[in-house]
Amino acid sequence: MSIQALDSLREIHEIGYVHRDVKPANFAIGALGTPKQRLLHILDFGIARQYLVKDEKGKNDGLRIRKPRKIVPFRGTLRYCSVNAQERREQGRQDDLWSLFYMIVELVKGSLPWTGIVEEEKVRAMKEDFKELFDGLDMDFVYIAEHLSVLRYKSKPDYALLRKLLLNVFVKRKFTPNMKVDWEKGGRYDRYFEKKTSTLPTVTEKDMTAVDLAKILKVPASVERITHAQVVAAGNLSQDDDDLNTAQDDTLIERETNFMPQKVTIRANSVSEFSHIGERRFVPMTLCQQKVQIIEENWKRKEEEALREKLVKKAAAQRRAKADIIVNEDNTAMKSKPSRIQKRSVSTPSKRNKRKG
Repeated sequence: MSIQALDSLREIHEIGYVHRDVKPANFAIGALGTPKQRLLHILDFGIARQYLVKDEKGKNDGLRIRKPRKIVPFRGTLRYCSVNAQERREQGRQDDLWSLFYMIVELVKGSLPWTGIVEEEKVRAMKEDFKELFDGLDMDFVYIAEHLSVLRYKSKPDYALLRKLLLNVFVKRKFTPNMKVDWEKGGRYDRYFEKKTSTLPTVTEKDMTAVDLAKILKVPASVERITHAQVVAAGNLSQDDDDLNTAQDDTLIERETNFMPQKVTIRANSVSEFSHIGERRFVPMTLCQQKVQIIEENWKRKEEEALREKLVKKAAAQRRAKADIIVNEDNTAMKSKPSRIQKRSVSTPSKRNKRKG
């Protein structure tokens, strides 16, 4: 699945577009019961953006990379989007691949470290710290992140290198193109898919064209050795993109300027610091966790202040109650409490006799 997803993104990028919302929900398999069930399809181009435009000077086959905007509204899904997207920067090809990387990690490990967290700052802090994300992953996956980390908006990803890294995992885990996929009849989760798809409309005309995964995947016979120098080579070829942020080209003026997130001053560890770690376990209390702890402490402080204010209001209400006044909940009208009727004690004959005595 990961290799086919990478191939689909490469084809989209080659025609001059970035998807900007890569996630599992935007991929689908072919119709079950047909050879196409072994193919992966990418969906939903609603927020895709063209990054290649016509070059008026006629260079580079008449196309040039579109200049990035200064102000960019958020596009994507928080769980899978890149840090660039969260910082409201122009998304390029590498941002699609970051989303694919997060998607692959989720499929391999079962979840991402920030799954279930909705606070954007917390998610970004956890994405910037790689220790928990890399924990237990194959070194090939770490190299993928290493390669993506050196890419800029204008950089062209090395798709061949990324494909080799994924194929290395494929070979190491002894997968074969002819093996049953999970959702295929006879696969690991065929019963689950059969139950989930039993209520879908019946396909009357099925495309039974043969699909040869061996030709699509092109799996090598053995693992190909890839060095760290190859992984970071693309970073040496990429150019600084700061000069491309001009107001004359594609500048977007939107209300979202007021919602630009504050830049985190604490700098997370770079990917290269963890390239040699591999599958070792990591010590607790990472930089990411420290950031999250600071955010949680601020939140607790606000909760305590709100509770303190509530107690002060309650004490004031009790004081007003003792002052024999009634205060409405909206504090708009006040009136005196009805006076209590004092009971007069009635003297009995026995009490009168005692007094006389």
